[in-house]
Amino acid sequence: MQASDFKVDRLKSGEQVMPFLAEKMPDIILMDVQLPKVDGVTLTRQIRQSSEVPIIMVTSKTDEVSRLLGLQTGGDDYVCKPFSAPS
Repeated sequence: MQASDFKVDRLKSGEQVMPFLAEKMPDIILMDVQLPKVDGVTLTRQIRQSSEVPIIMVTSKTDEVSRLLGLQTGGDDYVCKPFSAPS
């Protein structure tokens, strides 16, 4: 990430997200749906109450219902694990 001049903040628990966003708003959020304490779907709903920051949900939940729920709650994209980066 250093070579591209991206600054990345990594939060380990869903309960850390809203306090973090109260202090600063990132340009984009990559969020796992299955976060400990507060799940990514709940957080996406909360974030959408005050922000339109792009949210990409990254998850191992690949069923169609989970995808639809993630997008209907405000996620801008839903990426299923495992995935491969382009070479």
